[in-house]
Parts: sequence; structure tokens; C-alpha cells
Amino acid sequence: MEETIVDHDVYNEHGILLLSKGTKIVLSEHRYRQLSRMGILDEVIQPRERTQINDNMNHDIIPIEERKEQINKTIRETSSRLKGADYFVLQKATDILNSIIFENKNEDWYRFVSLIFSYVDWLYTHSLNVAIIGCVIASTLGYDDKQLFNIAMGSLFHDIGLTLLPKKTLSKFSGFTEVEDNIVKNHCEMGYSMINEVNLPQVSKEIILQHHERLDGSGYPNKLGEHQINPESMIAMVAEYFDTATTARVYKPADPIQATIDRMYLEDNLFPRHIVKVLINILLADMPENFNL
Repeated sequence: MEETIVDHDVYNEHGILLLSKGTKIVLSEHRYRQLSRMGILDEVIQPRERTQINDNMNHDIIPIEERKEQINKTIRETSSRLKGADYFVLQKATDILNSIIFENKNEDWYRFVSLIFSYVDWLYTHSLNVAIIGCVIASTLGYDDKQLFNIAMGSLFHDIGLTLLPKKTLSKFSGFTEVEDNIVKNHCEMGYSMINEVNLPQVSKEIILQHHERLDGSGYPNKLGEHQINPESMIAMVAEYFDTATTARVYKPADPIQATIDRMYLEDNLFPRHIVKVLINILLADMPENFNL
């Protein structure tokens, strides 16, 4: 199958990086259609000299320092929901997230931190929530500090592909054009493509790619089965589904926590039960008598 290497950074009309220079792309029939719908097929397959970076790339990037109070508030609020978690586990998760967000500004992946926190509020709060919950689950399961950092990183960036959509589109999350709908459906693959060439651990990248997979192969983008999904991606999968279900959005109300974890526990064909058990333990300080683990 034909391959190409992107010879320059490719941006959308809003100045957001879609593909980094050096990204290798397998030009399957599906990928041709995908790139065509996004309007960047010619740029990808026809090498050309690029004399300047899109002037609008950083026009709406908000300095992280301006978000610091909101970020810390979100971390505190999410941590307070995890009533059964050990204090030191929570503190470790908080320290790791603060390190990623505030102490790594010279890393080549840091522009994606700035991008996440410059987009719509629900996207950055959801990304933070998934990272915190995932990190606490992983710590409880015995992952070491380096592994926790990688899991938190992948979880924080898991929806980076959604930044290919304009803010106003993400804010409504309905009534998409064909191109917008395609980005939503392919945000795992597109996010992976966006971040694939930066210096990020492979396990973090695969969390971005796999967080919507399901154990029975019914998930996306690659319909992976239980033994094909990375254990770290399974943690992010559980954290992502829980936070999405129990958080109100413009297009839906929040589901009750108890009903959500009951559903996840029973749907062990979709979610790994051993991870859901850990989630239940860190959510509920006092387990309901009728809850059968």
C-alpha cells in the first residue's frame, strides 16, 4: 500500500495543526476519503515548499498562567468526587498533572497543553477529569510514577483531535457539517496523527488512539478486541466513559453516578471489570450494601 511522508506542517483554516512535518501516512482508500473530506488531500500528497507558518496559528492561544486558578479548581473538584481514594494517591495524581501542565514548557508536546486549555471549557475540564481519574485508578492498580506520568499525559491529550473543530462547533456539539462530523467520528485517529511525531511515549499516543475501543470489538476506530487494547488505554476508556456520562453538556444532562457505575459494572463485555471495580472503590467511601463486587 502506498505511503507518503508529510513534508511540511499542515494547518486547517483556523490555524490549528492537523499533521506535523514528517508524519508517515498510509494512503489507503479510507485515508484518501478522509483527507479529501477535510480539504487537505492535495497538501498531503503534493510536496511543496512552505515559506511561512499560518499567521493565525496562535491567535487564540491563552497563556496557561491565566488558566491556573480554573485548572486548580477543576482538579480540586474532581478529586473531591473520589471519596474512597487514598489521600496520598490523590496527591500524587495532582502533582503529576501539575508537573505536566506547568513544569514542561520546553517540551515539544507542550503546545498541545496550551491548545487544550485554550479551547472550550468543557473540553479542557473533561480532559483534566479523565487524566485525574485515570491516574488515580492506575496508581491504585500499582503503576509506578513514570507509568502514571505517561497515562496522565495520554489521558490529558485523549481528545486533542477534537481541536480540529472550531470552538463554536464544539460548543454546540450538534448540527455538524459533513467535514465536522467526519472529524468527530475520526478524532481518535486524527488526534494520533497530530501528536504522532512529537516526543511523547508510545503508550500515551495509543491512549489517544484507543480510548473509544470496547472489549467486545464494538468500539472505534479499529474495533479492537480485549486482547488488542493496551491495559493503559483500558484505564482511560473507563475514566473517559464515566466522566462523559456523569457530566452535563449542552446536548445532554448528567447521568447519576450510581446508575453509571452499575451500568459499567454489568457491561463487562464492554468495560474491564477489574478496572471498574477500582473506579467504584475510589468513588464510594461507603459501598452500598446491595452492591455485589
